[in-house]
Amino acid sequence: MKSTLLALLLAGAATGSAMAHDYTVPLLQSPYHPNEWTGSFNLSLPEPIDGNFFRDTYTFSPTLNGNFMANGGVVNFYGSESQHIRFTDVTLNGKKLDIADGLFVSGAHLFDTGFSGPLVLTVSGFAGPSASYSGGLNITTAVPEPETYGMLLGGLALVGMVARRRRAV
Repeated sequence: MKSTLLALLLAGAATGSAMAHDYTVPLLQSPYHPNEWTGSFNLSLPEPIDGNFFRDTYTFSPTLNGNFMANGGVVNFYGSESQHIRFTDVTLNGKKLDIADGLFVSGAHLFDTGFSGPLVLTVSGFAGPSASYSGGLNITTAVPEPETYGMLLGGLALVGMVARRRRAV
């Protein structure tokens, strides 16, 4: 009986201590700029997985096709040590965000960086017992540069001139 109880306790501790918490964040498309998207989230009292260590994973949906640029990050504002989060690792699709820990604010940020495929943000750190954080991503999908439109118009003009010459001959 004792060995069965001990085995159950050990199995529960082994599976519970390594569990990350997964969340889905909806991406909202701008009604004014169809190539711009944003997704935001906040989390009060991150659930620790070992002591006061936590790891949260955010998957942004829908998955955007093609290449795009993303910027954003996470932030924790605190007034006491019980509200403080020390971010240890924040990555977006494996790319590390720059982490900063200042007076009454900690966070991680990412400037315009190229990505493709589904976006997955992983946030890890140590949280006080009444801590919270929030974050967001801004995404710009590929749009042709003005030079691309210029080359397209120039090519169409050239095709038109060739067709006109052929008709004239």
